[in-house]
Amino acid sequence: MIDKDSSRSAWAATGGSFFSPSKTLCPACPTEASTWKIFQGSRSWRLWIIMVNRSYTEFKPDYAIPPGDTLSDVLESKGMTQQELSIRTGMAPKTINEIIKGKAPISADTALKLESVFGVSASFWLNLEMHYQEDMARIKAKKGLSADIEQAKKFPYPEMAQKGWLPSTRKDEDKANNLRQFFGVASLDRLDEMAFAASFRRWDTPKTSFHALSAWLRKSVLNAEEIPAESFSLKALKGSIPLLRNL
Repeated sequence: MIDKDSSRSAWAATGGSFFSPSKTLCPACPTEASTWKIFQGSRSWRLWIIMVNRSYTEFKPDYAIPPGDTLSDVLESKGMTQQELSIRTGMAPKTINEIIKGKAPISADTALKLESVFGVSASFWLNLEMHYQEDMARIKAKKGLSADIEQAKKFPYPEMAQKGWLPSTRKDEDKANNLRQFFGVASLDRLDEMAFAASFRRWDTPKTSFHALSAWLRKSVLNAEEIPAESFSLKALKGSIPLLRNL
């Protein structure tokens, strides 16, 4: 359930920009008016406004609220038991209980059944589930970000930003996320298992940075992807070997 502190925090996080019910909250939801009527006064009405409002903002909470909390509040506001909902939807009581406890997701089929029972659009229930899963994934990813923050310190980020390869930032989290996107990986430790290793001549350089080399190799790949080229020819490659050896 949502307490006052969490809803106030959410309100503050969005800059107090929640839309009023007189405005168009969800153009794609034909049952918007009935939705507001059902949730107004319940413990989940703030969650409903947060969910709708986040579609218009970059609000990304650091907590996750399962859709089952909202379903439980709707049942309470309607004076309906889980058993009655089971009868009305044809769903097993165990399934409904697991959804309420956050142990089972709301499927498209379930969302359509809830739409029929409560008059709240299926898209509303599916959006609740989608945002919940997204928030859970972000929380999990954030926990694993600390390792990437340390890994990111090994890359020549200032030089890469100066060359325009990456956005300039002082925040360690942003640096780690930007490097993830630059290399196209979910985690920077994936680079150790990717084909960034290369045979190269060190000349008079006694020590070569793997991370700097990886950055240059990745930038070369990105640049190559933007160059129109003919289909790969093994015969042409073999013919170029003498030239390549002199590089």
